Amino acid sequence: MGITGRLLMPIVGLFVAISSFVSLSGDFLIQHNIDKKVLLTGNVILFIISILSIFIQSKGFRTNNPNAFVRTVMAGMMTKMLICVAAVLAYVLMSGNTYNKRGLFIVLFFYLLYLALEVAVLMKINKHKPGNA
Repeated sequence: MGITGRLLMPIVGLFVAISSFVSLSGDFLIQHNIDKKVLLTGNVILFIISILSIFIQSKGFRTNNPNAFVRTVMAGMMTKMLICVAAVLAYVLMSGNTYNKRGLFIVLFFYLLYLALEVAVLMKINKHKPGNA
């Protein structure tokens, strides 16, 4: 089974929900010294790499070779981790000592939300794979 829009709806829904929440809670974020741009940029990056990771990992479901499956899952995870680390490093280096720690920690929480939904989507793909009961 391939990736369909219906399977990606939870990821898109989370992206819209987080973007809406961040956009509508501007005063709250300012009061707590949380940079809105950090949250929105982090959300966009996590959304893109979650979709990319799902596509990479779903390719492993199409093969009967268990080694190929493990390689694609590991490739998806490594791609996601490297992009996240590079983005955080780039942000910290560009902003110097003024980087927004609270914003980064909230984006890490967003990472966990995206990860949970990504696992749920991949489990649905695996459930519909021919040969699975």
